Amino acid sequence: MRLLALILCIPLAGCLSWWHDEPAAVTPSQSNPVDTYADAADGVMDIAAAAIDTARTANAAGKKNVVDGELSVAGAALPRPTPKSVKESQSRAKAESPVIWQEAAANADKLQRQLDDLWGKVEAEKEAARQQLAAKQAELDAARAAQRDLIWTAGGLAIVLLGLAGLVWGSALGVTKAEAGAVILGGFAVGSLPWLLESDLSVWILAPMGGLVALRGVVWVWSLGRKKE
Repeated sequence: MRLLALILCIPLAGCLSWWHDEPAAVTPSQSNPVDTYADAADGVMDIAAAAIDTARTANAAGKKNVVDGELSVAGAALPRPTPKSVKESQSRAKAESPVIWQEAAANADKLQRQLDDLWGKVEAEKEAARQQLAAKQAELDAARAAQRDLIWTAGGLAIVLLGLAGLVWGSALGVTKAEAGAVILGGFAVGSLPWLLESDLSVWILAPMGGLVALRGVVWVWSLGRKKE
C-alpha cells in the first residue's frame, strides 16, 4: 500500500510544479496617457463647438448677451491664440470679405481633417499593439498547456513503470497482480488527464475513477483496523 501512496504523490507533485511555474498573463496597462489626453481634448472641443454654434444662433436672433456669454465659454475651452493667429483674424475682420472667410474656413477644415487622419493612424497602431499582445498571450497559453501536458505525461509514465515493477516484484513489494494492473491503468489515465479535462467526457470518466480510488482507500483503512484487532 505504500506503493499506492507514492503513486498518488506523483501527480500531486506535478500539479504543484505546474501551478508554481505558471507563466504570468500579459495584461495591458490600465491607464493610457494618449487615450486620456484624447478623451479630454474631445470633451473640450465639443464644449467649444457647442458654445460657438449657440452663439451663432443667438447672433442671428440679435441676442448680444447670449453671444458674449457663449463665446466666453468657447474661449475658455479653446487654447490661447498665438499673436500670429490673432493678427490674421483681425486682418480678416477688417477686410470683411466673404471670400477671405471662406478661404480661412477651408484651411481650418483641412487642418481638422489632417488631425483626424493622424488620430486614425494612432488608433491603427494601438490596434496592432493589441493584436501583438493577444498573440503573445496565446504563446504563453500554449507554453503553459505544453508544460502541463509534459508534467502529466511524465507522471503517467512513472506510474506505469511502478505498475510494471509491481508485476515483476509484486511479492516483495506487497502488491498483488490485480493492484499492479490497476496501477498501470492509472498511469495511462494520469498521462491522458489533460485530454480528459478538456473533453466533455471528463465528468463521466474522472468521477467514477475518483469514486473507485476513494472506495479503495476506505477498504484499505478498514483492513488496517481489522489487522490491529
